[in-house]
Amino acid sequence: MKLLKFILVLLLAVSCAAAQDRPAPHRKKIGLVLSGGSARGFIHVGVIRWLEENRIPVDYVAGTSMGGLVGGMYASGFTAQEIDTFIRKIQWSDVLRPDPPYPDLTFRRKQDRRDLPTAFELGMRGGLRAPSGLSPGEGVELMLARFALPYGRMRSFDDLPTPFRCMATDLVEGKSVVLEDGDLAQALRATMSLPGVFAPLPRGNQMLVDGGLLNNLPVDVAKKMGADIIIAVTIFEPPNRDAAHLSLLGVAGRSIDVMIDDNAQRNLQLADVILSPDTTGLEKADFDLYAEFERRGYDEAVRKARFLETLAVGETEWQAFLAARQARRRQIAFAPQFVEVEGVSGREKENLEKSLRSLVGHPLDTAQVDKEMTRITGLGRYSTADYVMAEKNGQAGLRIIVREKTHGPPILKAIMNLDGSEIDDVRFEVAARLTFFDFGGPHSEWRTDFSFGNRNRLVSEYYWRIGGGPVFLAPRGFVDYSRINLYSGDFRIAQYAQNKLGTGLDAGVSFGRWGEVRAGYELNHLDAHVSTGSAALPSIEGIYHSFRAQWAVDRLQQAIIPRHGFFWRAGTQWIFDGPQVTQPYPVIESQITIAVPLSNRSHVITALSGGTTAGKNVVLAPFTMGGPVRLSALGQDQLRGTNSYYGGFFFMRSLSGRPATLLNRTYWSLGYELGSAFRDVNQGSPFHDGIFGVASETPLGGFFVGGSVGQNGEHKLFFRLGRLF
Repeated sequence: MKLLKFILVLLLAVSCAAAQDRPAPHRKKIGLVLSGGSARGFIHVGVIRWLEENRIPVDYVAGTSMGGLVGGMYASGFTAQEIDTFIRKIQWSDVLRPDPPYPDLTFRRKQDRRDLPTAFELGMRGGLRAPSGLSPGEGVELMLARFALPYGRMRSFDDLPTPFRCMATDLVEGKSVVLEDGDLAQALRATMSLPGVFAPLPRGNQMLVDGGLLNNLPVDVAKKMGADIIIAVTIFEPPNRDAAHLSLLGVAGRSIDVMIDDNAQRNLQLADVILSPDTTGLEKADFDLYAEFERRGYDEAVRKARFLETLAVGETEWQAFLAARQARRRQIAFAPQFVEVEGVSGREKENLEKSLRSLVGHPLDTAQVDKEMTRITGLGRYSTADYVMAEKNGQAGLRIIVREKTHGPPILKAIMNLDGSEIDDVRFEVAARLTFFDFGGPHSEWRTDFSFGNRNRLVSEYYWRIGGGPVFLAPRGFVDYSRINLYSGDFRIAQYAQNKLGTGLDAGVSFGRWGEVRAGYELNHLDAHVSTGSAALPSIEGIYHSFRAQWAVDRLQQAIIPRHGFFWRAGTQWIFDGPQVTQPYPVIESQITIAVPLSNRSHVITALSGGTTAGKNVVLAPFTMGGPVRLSALGQDQLRGTNSYYGGFFFMRSLSGRPATLLNRTYWSLGYELGSAFRDVNQGSPFHDGIFGVASETPLGGFFVGGSVGQNGEHKLFFRLGRLF
């Protein structure tokens, strides 16, 4: 019996040893496929979080558009928690902006944005041309570089911590393109390039846009990578029951959605597990609702748990999987030993590299690099500037990739200004500015303004930066025809036609991106006569000679409806010769705008201005008050005088109940105004009114619609399109 027990124990031991030595069964490889869907693509983060919590290894990732972004972050080694933290910190108003941030513009480009606050510009390179997208995509590129910087110029995306592919569409060949090598950030930029919104990305002979057009759910690609089992996360557009009432843009957008959903449906047949989270009540542009999207993705994974849990591995195997991923992850921390600029040449390249020397020899600060990139595009002639890691002579550095605008320079900006404060006198003006860059020298430019409508004007200035430095000379010429209303009380009694033809020369100094001071001489011929009203009113004709000086400082955060910062402009014109000028006199004026934030949703704008001729009584007084945001309860230019002052205080609050973003800059406004324009100091008592309405930043400029009630019962309903404050 003892012998039998010994034999049984021995056999059991041998059996256990054999079982331990036997290799574990081969685990089937899992592919995760993530579809596009703009902000709805945030659901993918919730799905990944559930997969990690339940020890489900992902061996391959393929994605399109926002699915490409989330998939690319995961493939680069990020955990679900790191992806979550990264996305929550993104300021989507900065990422999706069509232009460089206002503070990073040069002072001349700030003038463009303030004078013509429109999102549209045209170029005249090889004829009149529009940009290839509403946004060049620089904000997206800089956001991508924050995590994808170490993965530049890769032989294959198989070398990422998790092998990865993303999809793009080539506009040249009209075919779907699998992006599998090169720069990871550029691949993600291509897959997210929604046509018409972001400019296409050039890549060799290809022009790449959003991959969702032809393959929004690349299950087939994940299969070719080697995946045995496919987990597909897709987002379908819900049926549109109101399709019969869609606008032109609505029909176009819905048609694209139908096409994208159709190609995704075909690929779904290849998937093993399908997750389709409920996105009811959430829109593609709701970037500020990330947390809700992420939760719904997680909930969908919970709902499909009984299928997904069959793919889970044990704790030991899971830890080995995580360790292998982290071992392949590259770190972004390094100190660049050189900076080189690609995309421009000659003196332009030298100047840019010189401006970036502060990045050399210091630990990489992506926020600082981002700032330098937007300062480059803030010059106005480049569409994007981004960066990748580079190696030269065994040293690590940065390669700055600068892309010039494809449509210009020269650059043409145009805007339509509407002022509906008078029922019988709606003021309409089309204004435009044509700018030739580096005309006659670096940072020099030839700028011509023209407008047609209630005011017809042509002003052309050559701005010559001496030696490319801060000192400049600015000769100019101008023609100006405008109408001037004269009032008696609340009644318009006459209208003058005023014609000016003149020239001038200024010298000045530019203070980088925030201001300039200039002074010079001006000569102009004035012809002002009554066009409507009593012929007994005086006319003026003759040549005026004057010296002038101007100072301007712009520290605002935004041009149209600023949330914080200040703007100050002051000037004086010393008129020393001309019709009815018996002795020299000054025309002094100043304007200040101050914006102060109160919370994420609300802020206050204070607008102050004033002017005087220092006691000189002239026929056509230069200062006026009346009209929207200039004593709004009065008629346009109802008050006129040789002295003026104004104070406007406006409380602004986001209309949607969310913090203001690029996609949501509409406010309701409540304001108080006081001011006057007068000749006799004894007539300078202030006029008071209250103002209410809705203000919005639109692609066509600022828009304000509302009403005002004055101190004596005056009241007006009005609208304004163009410049507001």
